Amino acid sequence: MQKDGFPLMLKLLKRKPPRPYTIFFSHGFTIGDCKGNNILAGRYGTFTSKCALISRTCDCPLQKANDPHYQCKFLTQQLIESACALSNVTARNKALQDMSYHYVPNNAFYKLCSAGNIFGIHGCTPVNPMHALLLGTLKYVMTGFCGDASPLCPSDQGRLDIIIKDFLRLLRCTARAFFPRCDYTNGLTNLTLTTANKNSGAIFMLLLLWATETGRTLMKALKGHSVETLQSFRYTFQYLLVYEYWTKQEEFWSVKIENDGVSRRASKMAQEATIHMMDTIKKASPRTVAH
Repeated sequence: MQKDGFPLMLKLLKRKPPRPYTIFFSHGFTIGDCKGNNILAGRYGTFTSKCALISRTCDCPLQKANDPHYQCKFLTQQLIESACALSNVTARNKALQDMSYHYVPNNAFYKLCSAGNIFGIHGCTPVNPMHALLLGTLKYVMTGFCGDASPLCPSDQGRLDIIIKDFLRLLRCTARAFFPRCDYTNGLTNLTLTTANKNSGAIFMLLLLWATETGRTLMKALKGHSVETLQSFRYTFQYLLVYEYWTKQEEFWSVKIENDGVSRRASKMAQEATIHMMDTIKKASPRTVAH
């Protein structure tokens, strides 16, 4: 259908008879999980220390994954195709290995029309916010605050669960669409079986609790976190909720930012805010092991 098009009779004008048109479809994006999209793009399916890059879309090396200020460059379809086309096998394998890609010279997605998208399949497989944010960053931060990786003792976790139960009021059905899921009748420190939306609701509940005198008194009494760490967690929770809401927008800015001052400023503001958020996450819950 991309080669020959799709013939169709359309009546576009009221006073004109239908005319034959040929519609050509382009590949916009592919929805999938992280590993599945990696396989479609030809990247390694794993994220071990043997991988040179952390993503199928950019050149950020594994050693810089902890640096929010690293300026990465996006991988283009032409770059991957050029590496696969090298006649010297050693040079070809080295070029692909440096990008964590397999040798896939006949990737079916390379033959599809992407409507001028120079990144091809590498830019048509966006990150799923549910896995990357709700089940990723949010759960990681919550685990560092009151979960298994936090320094809170069981008695402090229990006190936090008790006050959350007393503080909780279930929403009516008409109001649930405007708030995160906040059903924490059993407390929120056990994050083992929490769903994606409940991780967002846990942060929302903690910020509401923080806004009360009782909540602030409880937070100051937690023995595992210092005052500075608690303040960093509070800023981090605020950033994450705003960021989650920001990702739900239907429109952002034009991709042709070189000639659009408004889009260029919007892109720069989003980049600076994301860097600041990542710095705050590192300060509140630094990671010293694993990925």
